[in-house]
Amino acid sequence: MPLELGIAKTLAMMESDPNFVWDWTVYSNAASGYAKAGLLDKALEMLKKSEELILDTKCYRAYELLITLYAKFGKKDDVIRLWELYKKNQKIYNKGYVCVISSLLKFDDFESAKKIFDEWESVNKYYDIRIVNFQIGAYSRKGLLQEAETLIDVAKLKGGKPNKITWLYMALGYLENNQTQKVVEAMKEALVVCQIGWKPRKEIFAACLKYFKDEGDIEGAAKFIKLLRNKDIISVELQDRLLNYVQNGKSNLDELVKLYGDYLIENGESHLEPEYDIDESKKEETC
Repeated sequence: MPLELGIAKTLAMMESDPNFVWDWTVYSNAASGYAKAGLLDKALEMLKKSEELILDTKCYRAYELLITLYAKFGKKDDVIRLWELYKKNQKIYNKGYVCVISSLLKFDDFESAKKIFDEWESVNKYYDIRIVNFQIGAYSRKGLLQEAETLIDVAKLKGGKPNKITWLYMALGYLENNQTQKVVEAMKEALVVCQIGWKPRKEIFAACLKYFKDEGDIEGAAKFIKLLRNKDIISVELQDRLLNYVQNGKSNLDELVKLYGDYLIENGESHLEPEYDIDESKKEETC
């Protein structure tokens, strides 16, 4: 049975059951199913039905999921409209701001994202760098590196502490724009603040090593490789081989990068979006 027919049949069965208790998740799940089947109009119809059922709910996740789905379906006006409704009906916590800012940045709508960021900034005493990271990442992907650097500077002035994701985004932007020295500097910052065992991306790792070799900067390479070793990112054996590569170039960089990749643990930054924990709103929500 085609997916869309299966969804329609399931909804019809629910509608015929007088004891079935409808909630917003039924239609949001149907919307995702229709979208998977390529039926965007039907998906949007389901979202509208889901939206009708969230007006009386106190579940912040309902608003956030629907905002995310509207963004996924390319409906920026609905993202903004539902955000205004969310603000009217709910107390907004950090996760709500993360949801709408990241959704608007999918449309490269920096202006609207900045406006909402300013709203968040005006009502929060604690400067959460994870929220800023969404904008930094978007700017870096677009090559707007000066704007991203300015965001970091402002964040520092206001008490924000750049984390490994902040510097990862910057390193990726610098790499894309052939600013290899800045790639190295960004990764040094990331290595200082990252947790034990975090793994920088392989292309950044390779770019840093090649930079040190091309510059003949043995001392700088040694310090960088020591940072990697101190954070348990590389083994002692690989540490020695990396130093040997920078000093005399006898090792093959591609082989070293492959060896580095073999040690890669899939809890590093293979997921580029900043991780975000449920904040204090969890205490007040039951959904």
